[in-house]
Amino acid sequence: RLVHPRRVGRVADSDELDAAIGMIATAKRPVILAGLGVVKGEAREQVLQLARRLDAPLLTTLRAKDLFHGDPLSLGILGISAREEALDPMAVADCIITFGASLNFITTALGALVKDKRIVFVNDDPQEFGKHMVADANVLGDCASTAERMGYWLDEAEIAPSGFASEARVREAAAAVALPRPIKAPSTPEAMNVHEVLQAISRMVTGEYRLVTDGGRHMAHAWDAFHVSEPRRFVHTTMFGAIGLGLPHAIGAAAAEPRLPTVAVVGDGGFMLGGLTEFNTAVRERLDIVVLLLNDGSYGAEYVQFTAREMDPSI
Repeated sequence: RLVHPRRVGRVADSDELDAAIGMIATAKRPVILAGLGVVKGEAREQVLQLARRLDAPLLTTLRAKDLFHGDPLSLGILGISAREEALDPMAVADCIITFGASLNFITTALGALVKDKRIVFVNDDPQEFGKHMVADANVLGDCASTAERMGYWLDEAEIAPSGFASEARVREAAAAVALPRPIKAPSTPEAMNVHEVLQAISRMVTGEYRLVTDGGRHMAHAWDAFHVSEPRRFVHTTMFGAIGLGLPHAIGAAAAEPRLPTVAVVGDGGFMLGGLTEFNTAVRERLDIVVLLLNDGSYGAEYVQFTAREMDPSI
């Protein structure tokens, strides 16, 4: 069994909490964002309890994908791969409480998703303060204990729940996010819709598994179609913005925890660059890896970039 070390930080003191709790107490439409720090600190239950106390919707960063999947407060991932249904509640939110999230440009869509919102930033690493976004209140502390103390002081002050998550538009958004994303262009005899295909395959994959995605046009579809039992079983390979790292990462994931199958979703360009040569290793070591090779005959990410700029993608 793969054992992950738990990261334990300091408990925030009252001076750091004062401004944060004041903002949370006066927020009409708060949302909570959980990042990788919540996963590493094993703070899921404490953050979830605070969300229930505030009646606030929950979102995660990509690296904390599926942390709250299935919970009625969950609106899924925040960022450039967010579900459209989650954007309306996010647009009207007036306070975002972040735990263990860096608020980088991917999570905030270059700042657009947090514009005109008060930001409470909880992290156990002071170097994260102001790294990507200037917060209204920075709280240095462990995510689990800080969430507990926030709930305690809200109870002491008899602050009523916000009621935001109970609003019809938020409940409808959460219900929509819990379902597979609607297929806008179904497959035809001439062409298969990659999202529809991945959704169909995901229904066939049962039990626990690891999910590894290569970079490329397909990756957001894979993130949406597949769900893992806990965030540590999801590996995305886009930190460098490169393709071709999917299968090598899948080999590492399968070797680290061989009792679980690994599902690797890769594109044809990425597989050609970094998968074909490594595939021999996976076969030789008899690793339990299922490779989904999505062949669209192109470098899809470049196609997206060209068409977004109204340029001919064939050049």
